[in-house]
Amino acid sequence: MLEIHIPYASAAERVGDVVRSVLASEQWGRYSRELPTLSFDEAREPFKQFFDIYEAHAGEEWLGVMENMVIEQMREQGPSFLADPATIDAILIRIERHPNVRLDR
Repeated sequence: MLEIHIPYASAAERVGDVVRSVLASEQWGRYSRELPTLSFDEAREPFKQFFDIYEAHAGEEWLGVMENMVIEQMREQGPSFLADPATIDAILIRIERHPNVRLDR
């Protein structure tokens, strides 16, 4: 995978959109409490539709990284996962730590 450069503001907007969609979903009400006890794959399954809709976007190779980081943050926070600036920032920090993704400020 080549190094991908993404404008920070675009990444923050996309992450925020996904987080708000997840939190507004029926799946969130059903699975949020058990997320911390689930494996990554188990946690991803009920929410994969929120990430799969972006698969067709050309030039968006970083979205798989975003998906992983959002799911990991959901698992870490469980029911306290919110669409607030602290959560969005935590996800963006996770994304920035990926060796192939650079968020340009």
